[in-house]
Amino acid sequence: MYTAGEAGAQLRDVFGRGVAVFRFPGGATNKFDVDMNGAVFLGTGVSDSTPSILEFRSETARLAAAWFDHHCGRNVTTHPGSGLYVNTDLSGGPGNGVTYVTWKETGQMNVVQPGANVNTFQIVIHESGMVEFRYGAMTGMRGGAVFTGFSRGGTVSAPCVDPGNRDLEVDNNFVTMREGTVGALTLAPSARPYLSVPSIGPALSQHCGASSRDP
Repeated sequence: MYTAGEAGAQLRDVFGRGVAVFRFPGGATNKFDVDMNGAVFLGTGVSDSTPSILEFRSETARLAAAWFDHHCGRNVTTHPGSGLYVNTDLSGGPGNGVTYVTWKETGQMNVVQPGANVNTFQIVIHESGMVEFRYGAMTGMRGGAVFTGFSRGGTVSAPCVDPGNRDLEVDNNFVTMREGTVGALTLAPSARPYLSVPSIGPALSQHCGASSRDP
């Protein structure tokens, strides 16, 4: 297990295959940049604590479980063991690698009191292309926007298409249209509660999964 603590992490040749085996709508990669601010770049990215729609659409492809201005070391005095944790499990063999990125009991940058804001969530990235967002106890993130979702990324002059807002309580099964040369994205909620997680991460109570596919 890699303990990132308060900083992020750069993962290269994540699943040990030497090639870009993780496919997603818009491309493929074998490197992840973990941002302490609640996201994982599917490639090389720069930590960003001020989420915006334009950045989400025009920068490196990104998975955002809770993109916000987090402080992963804020709660170490009230919650020993809190922080940012990264682990890749290759025990399943080729094609079955899994990377776990866990924000455990993290705090908020602009709330200086330890323990005032305590949030636990996780991104699970399967070599197969499936991605899970898992959430544990969340006391809230206040004072700014919080982004959750996936963006295939782009550039300022050619950002990816913005499909608009969705209410996942109502529209919780959908398939995107193909944009670019690599497959569409499907989303489906998992049955709840989700009671067990491998020992490399905390037990989280809710999750949803998405996977890339060729339509």
